[in-house]
Amino acid sequence: MLRYIIKRLIYALLTLWVIATITFVLMKVLPGDPFNDPKLKPDVRVSLMRQYGLDKSIPQQYALYMKNLLRGDLGTSLKHPGRSVTAIIRDSFPKSFALGWRAMFIAVTFGLFFGIIAALNHEKFLDYFSIFIAMIGVSVPSIVMGPFLAYTFGVRLGWLPVTVDKTQISYLLPSLALGLGSLAFISRLMRATTLEVLSQDYISTAKSKGLSKIQIVFKHIIRNAIMPVVTVLGPF
Repeated sequence: MLRYIIKRLIYALLTLWVIATITFVLMKVLPGDPFNDPKLKPDVRVSLMRQYGLDKSIPQQYALYMKNLLRGDLGTSLKHPGRSVTAIIRDSFPKSFALGWRAMFIAVTFGLFFGIIAALNHEKFLDYFSIFIAMIGVSVPSIVMGPFLAYTFGVRLGWLPVTVDKTQISYLLPSLALGLGSLAFISRLMRATTLEVLSQDYISTAKSKGLSKIQIVFKHIIRNAIMPVVTVLGPF
């Protein structure tokens, strides 16, 4: 087991190195440079190139690039002069993480729920309703769903706050807008796998033994149908 973990860690480090190297190469093969602005004076451009290490040779730039990555130094932001990229990420990450895990929680919880309910009520109202919700989540991007939810439930109805503050309820609308697409995908996948599990012989055997519907759902259906969902949760 330890050998397997070490092997996977080595593969992960090699993958990160390849990605970092490809990123560096792609940035170098692009024409021009970040300071290719005719409005810049030559001495200012030379000073900026020296400041960002772009006056060095390609091997020296690559060595400096990898050295800074290992130290966690991502350099100074070009968009926000005077601020390091690491500081910008450090300031923004808590907010992104707070929104991200809530969106994931909504997507997984309600995606599994709608998928199971739809499969257990195959070709009935709840099944069609679940498919309808999934189609909305797949068809409408979050950049459109966000303003729609904010306007409907925040401005028109006044039920929920439009902006995010320190209260938990303020995260509901943006989390829902962000997680609705994943919710739709998870519910469709869970519905398909649950329908497949329902057709298996061991489900018929469980019914013949007199197990209740709740016992069959939690002991046999969910435990087997959820595996493909867990597999695809990684990219999310």
